[in-house]
Amino acid sequence: MRGSGLMALSLCLCLTLAACVGIQDAYAPPEQRKPLSVEDPSTIKPFIRMNSPDAPAQFIRDIDSRLNGGTWRWTKQNPTLMFVVQSAKNQKFSMEFTVPEITMKDTGPVTISVSINDHVLDKTTYKTPGFQHLEKPVPPDWLHPKAENIVAMQIDKMWIAGQDKVPFGFILTAIGFVE
Repeated sequence: MRGSGLMALSLCLCLTLAACVGIQDAYAPPEQRKPLSVEDPSTIKPFIRMNSPDAPAQFIRDIDSRLNGGTWRWTKQNPTLMFVVQSAKNQKFSMEFTVPEITMKDTGPVTISVSINDHVLDKTTYKTPGFQHLEKPVPPDWLHPKAENIVAMQIDKMWIAGQDKVPFGFILTAIGFVE
């Protein structure tokens, strides 16, 4: 018994010594950082045509979800969209739109204003109906590179469609920023 007792005692002593290993120091995980050269994978573009399948992702308000004539959409009184530009330098705001003859017969001349990130870029009164192209340089300090930029428009008079009394603004074909 003595040999087996001594062997059990030795085994217990070995296990006890093995269990007395010091606890290693714990280290916090390293600080997480964004890579410096990764482009924003956003689907928000600097310029869109209304017939682009991705166009509605950039609408904030007052733009009809239905595409008309395969190329354009009606607006309401305050159409608002968002855009992302890669750089604020050398950007021009560009918009293709139409003031329809049928609306102007009832409203008379209309004034459309355009604001970019709460800065008024343009305010023009249109006295004749038809296709319009507005293009103006944008001061670089008005834009947020690689972030959302809000373009808000406003038409002063809405056209009310006949029997159903639905209000309409103007026809929008393309809008955004070009270099």
